[in-house]
Amino acid sequence: MEVKVVYYNVLSPYIDGVIKYTEDILAVTDSMTLKDIFATSKQSCADVSKYYKVSENYYYNNNQLPYIKKIDGEIIWEPSYEDVKVIEFIYTHDINDNTIYADTGIPQAGGPDLKVFIDLWNEYYPIIDQISSLYGFYTGIVGIGLFIKSIFVNKKKKSPPPQGVFDLILSKNKWNHFELSVALEIDVEATKKLLQAFGYRWDNSKKLYIHQGDINEIIEKLSKVSFYEHE
Repeated sequence: MEVKVVYYNVLSPYIDGVIKYTEDILAVTDSMTLKDIFATSKQSCADVSKYYKVSENYYYNNNQLPYIKKIDGEIIWEPSYEDVKVIEFIYTHDINDNTIYADTGIPQAGGPDLKVFIDLWNEYYPIIDQISSLYGFYTGIVGIGLFIKSIFVNKKKKSPPPQGVFDLILSKNKWNHFELSVALEIDVEATKKLLQAFGYRWDNSKKLYIHQGDINEIIEKLSKVSFYEHE
C-alpha cells in the first residue's frame, strides 16, 4: 500500500514568512507504524494529534495519541506512535485517499504539567450537563455528566482519557449503539444515555443514533477545559 505523508513545518511562517510543506510517498506494509514512516521520512518529531479535535492540545508533541481503533473494532487508549500501525491510523480516521497530514519542526521544549484524568473528568461533567441541556436531554435527579463520569471512573479499571472518549463519540454523525458499547466496554443502556447527552437521537427507520446538532459547537464547549495544572 502506498501512503502519502504531507509534512507542515510549523516554524516556517516565523522563520522566513513562507509556509512550507514537504511530501513523501511511502510503500507501507501492514506492520509499519507511525514511528516507522516518520523515521523513514527523517521526520522523527512529526505529530498527528490534530486529528483529535478535543484531545489535540493534550497529546501535542508527546508521541502518543488518545486512542486508536483496531481493524476488529477494539479501542486502544493512549498508544504511542511506535505501537500505532499506519493501516490502523487510516482506519481510525476513515482516510480514503491514504494521505496523512503531520506537523513537524516542533520545538522540543518541556511543557507545563498535564492534569490527571480524574481531575479532567471532574471539570468535564458540568459541561456535559450544559451540553445535554442544550439538546433537551435530562436523566432526572442525578446529572447526566456525573452519571457519565461514574461509568468511566471506577476502582475496577483505569479510566480512559475523557477527551479521548469525547473524540471517539464525536468522530461520527451516526452510531450503532451496540458498536459503541463494545468499543467503550460499557453497558448498552449507558451507551444510549451517553449518545443522547451529546445530541444523538434514535432514528427508528435507520436503526441508528444520529446527531441532531452542530458537532463543532460541542467540541468548542468541551475544548474550554484547560489540560494544564498551572498556566
